[in-house]
Amino acid sequence: MQKIYRNLLCAVSAVSMLSCAVYAEDNASAACCSPIIQAAAERERPNLYVCGTPFGIKLLTDGVIVTGFAKIGNSDDIFEMSPAGKAGIEKGDIITKINGVKITSSKKMSELIMSGGSTAELTYKRDNEEYKATVEIKTDTDGEKRIGLWVRDSTAGIGTMTFYDEESGRCAGLGHAVCDIDTGGILPLGSGETVPAVITSVRKGQNDLPGELCGTLTAGKKSGEITDNCSCGLYASLDILPEGANEYPLGFSDEIQCGSAYIISTVDSDSPKRYSVEIESIDNHNKDNKNLVIRVTDKELIEKTGGIVQGMSGSPIIQNGKLIGAVTHVFVSDPTRGYGIFADTMYEHMTQQCVLDDAA
Repeated sequence: MQKIYRNLLCAVSAVSMLSCAVYAEDNASAACCSPIIQAAAERERPNLYVCGTPFGIKLLTDGVIVTGFAKIGNSDDIFEMSPAGKAGIEKGDIITKINGVKITSSKKMSELIMSGGSTAELTYKRDNEEYKATVEIKTDTDGEKRIGLWVRDSTAGIGTMTFYDEESGRCAGLGHAVCDIDTGGILPLGSGETVPAVITSVRKGQNDLPGELCGTLTAGKKSGEITDNCSCGLYASLDILPEGANEYPLGFSDEIQCGSAYIISTVDSDSPKRYSVEIESIDNHNKDNKNLVIRVTDKELIEKTGGIVQGMSGSPIIQNGKLIGAVTHVFVSDPTRGYGIFADTMYEHMTQQCVLDDAA
């Protein structure tokens, strides 16, 4: 039977929803429950501040992402009447320049279209390749110049912070990328910030109906600067140590065993709490963020949320006193089960990013 799962970002009052792409679980990727435990004495094992706290995310894209087509004029054929669509622009493309001028927002894009002539040269990215297209600029029924696109340049929402590294002053959260709600593609980071967030309510998850944590962002109170948005998480430099964080040693992926563990998460206005889970399977070869299959066994958490809900992305997974992973997805067909990513994958990416930033 095919299972469906969903990544766990959450909608926030008065702001747009972060990505909630749905995927089909690849049954062939299920892995052995008995990984070989290798001696770790020779490896450097950092101590990290484990969080499990909600944090707000405000992200501006690098360029604008195409989310759909808009007709110009009175025709009912939207695609045919979209000059950009006719020129080959596709949903999910990222427009970075118009006539060689860098796009910093949807507003900037509109200004360039309005001040242009009869055509515009669009520079855009698709599958990490750069292309150009010449698009006709048309005058709409209201007298405005347009090229027939819907675009997005920003998003906001709530996720869960996984850990903070005191040495680098950086944190990692979510365990997966912030993606566009319409296209499912990773939002290219232009700039962004983290802000404090408070969980105000929970919509309980049910079979085939994922739940979510809902909350509010603290307006005008920046806590950090987002440095990366990628498939293994969201990363930021923080000004202060997250409140309520406790120090744990990093657990390596080859030390993880199927069996009992617990997650740390904040599902109401209280501080982070521990909730028991069972690690059902381990996939050491998965290149994405689906290395662990976990099942919630904690009666209190099931009573509050139904299991795993959107907004719990990044909740740390602890086993044998070590940080071993983070929750990333919920199975839509069964909210008590979901995926997790290895913590050492997240930590390795963060350290590599620090090296690159220092070199720059």
